[in-house]
Amino acid sequence: MAENEYFDAVIVGGGTAGCIVAGRLAERGINPKTGDRLRVAMIEGGSDWSIRDPAISPGYGQPIRRRMTVNMNYEAVGPEGKGPGYQWPYGGENFRLVGGCSVHYGGNTFLQNEEDIQYYREASGVSWTYGDLLPAIEEVKEMYHVGPTPEGQWCQAVQLFNDAARAMGYDVQPSPVARRNCLDSGFCGEGHLCRYDAKGTSLPWAYIGLNNGLKVIADAEAEKIIIEKPAGGRPVATGVVYKDLQGGMHEVRAARIIVACGTNGSPLLMFRSGYGPRDVLGTKLIVENPNVGENLDGDTNSNTPGALWPEPVRPPRGMAGFTLFTVRPRPHKELAVQMRVPGLSRVSGNKYPHQGALDEFAPDFGWSHKEFMKRGGWLRMGRITNRLQTIPWKWRVKPDGHEERVSIDEARMNVAIKEAWDISMELFNKMAIKPLKVSSRMRLANSLTPGHTQGTCRAGESRQVAVCNSDFDCFDIDNLLFTSGASMPRTTFCHGCGPIAVGAAYAWRRILENHFTRGSSTKGFA
Repeated sequence: MAENEYFDAVIVGGGTAGCIVAGRLAERGINPKTGDRLRVAMIEGGSDWSIRDPAISPGYGQPIRRRMTVNMNYEAVGPEGKGPGYQWPYGGENFRLVGGCSVHYGGNTFLQNEEDIQYYREASGVSWTYGDLLPAIEEVKEMYHVGPTPEGQWCQAVQLFNDAARAMGYDVQPSPVARRNCLDSGFCGEGHLCRYDAKGTSLPWAYIGLNNGLKVIADAEAEKIIIEKPAGGRPVATGVVYKDLQGGMHEVRAARIIVACGTNGSPLLMFRSGYGPRDVLGTKLIVENPNVGENLDGDTNSNTPGALWPEPVRPPRGMAGFTLFTVRPRPHKELAVQMRVPGLSRVSGNKYPHQGALDEFAPDFGWSHKEFMKRGGWLRMGRITNRLQTIPWKWRVKPDGHEERVSIDEARMNVAIKEAWDISMELFNKMAIKPLKVSSRMRLANSLTPGHTQGTCRAGESRQVAVCNSDFDCFDIDNLLFTSGASMPRTTFCHGCGPIAVGAAYAWRRILENHFTRGSSTKGFA
């Protein structure tokens, strides 16, 4: 074990949330005992090449990020941006690199509205209000550069979708996206890092931290949080044990430890640390809380029905646009369905030629398949996403990292799935250019799995329903805090990366006020 280092704050996880919290605490926090500038470290299991360049340059990029992004081959990055070098071995959507999922997400950035906050409050009794989160929402909107998709990017497929939906009485809106000075290269959808720094990410906060003394400990996988139980006192978190690339073990000590390892990673780290449900940990239990790893929630694409048109409906490159509508008007209720059309292109199976070649509408093999692809047949294919939100189901993270379904209202979900499918078929039928073929494969509720998952170490009113309080302090262990998707009470209408970033932007404000300002507790500080 390497010699201990001491910090005022250690953030475990350098992803979407970790970068935001680490950057702001390094910039604005002080040691409440001495008044000195904070000593802050951020431990990240992946590499830090994403922040080795001197700055973020939207629309231009920087040499290291551009070179690394271009040199990533398909096998290394994987079909959705994650592969052996970047994907964690357990389930979930995290990304093993400083910046986390914010560097590979599609750029679509939905931020919380009043209904989302109400669903948070109903899920766990968290005390947040929309007014509380509004400064955090504005911070993320500004830093990520969130705005509508420019109409100039909308291809014919989007126009067909928009016209048909409006003819059916739906309120079609452009998707909010996080881009600045975008060159519209088309290689920034799900799974791609932006070689031109145009896509909004959490990396700017990491740079704020670096400019204020933040130490980034990269290629360092956290093994456990050190939890001590003093005689007659409450359990307290005092340090982190991590492993480097060569397998060497290291230990850091800190006055405050903030776990930001994502929806799946955070409970797994807690399990390894002896914190969680008794029936999961058995003799390894140090501190019990039955909610660690529980309450996992997510949205899902129920179906992505596709069609084949007689002529190309989208360009060979470029983003092609992204519009949407929700089947029911606001206020959105449980089991809302969002109909999305990312250019009828950036969704499952037919983003690029090699994927279109295996699409259900492509000829199976032989000369006809060659001619179909040679003549750009994949540009004639597209899909409409049926995304279910605020779903009546519950999942958990098991000790092996896999997600397990706990409950599901299958009957209600299937009604919503069938309704969305029927609307999709009507949309195809009402388009000015009629498809030659339409999908006939419909998936039902029992086959669906969650995405944009959240809630496994959620904030709430008490340890009976949550792991941390509304200020992100652990109920059971002093000096231990949580942020990331794990601390959000549930997945709502606003999807994944955006609300997680907002949660972190709110978290740093509460953590700063409660722990790193004059007058806050000095317990645990050197």
